[in-house]
Amino acid sequence: MGSFELRLCKLVRLAKKAAKKIDLPNSYLCCVKRFSIFLKLLGESVAFAFHALRANKLRTFLSLLGISIGIFAIISVFTVVDAMLSSTLGS
Repeated sequence: MGSFELRLCKLVRLAKKAAKKIDLPNSYLCCVKRFSIFLKLLGESVAFAFHALRANKLRTFLSLLGISIGIFAIISVFTVVDAMLSSTLGS
């Protein structure tokens, strides 16, 4: 188990103890379990994504380059259209 999972298990145990001490209903414990499952899945997804980014460095770089060029192109087109519109309305 990783560090994240150990902290998560500790958090769930503390939540269960707190729920028993103050006599909370079982629905609270069910929510805690669902939340812990959600956090585990989120942690696994983030770890998988970072592993994929590290494994495919060239593809990651090319994707980021393509996204950056695309955003730059869209901003450029809007700037040119706005300049042409203001030039047309100004004359």
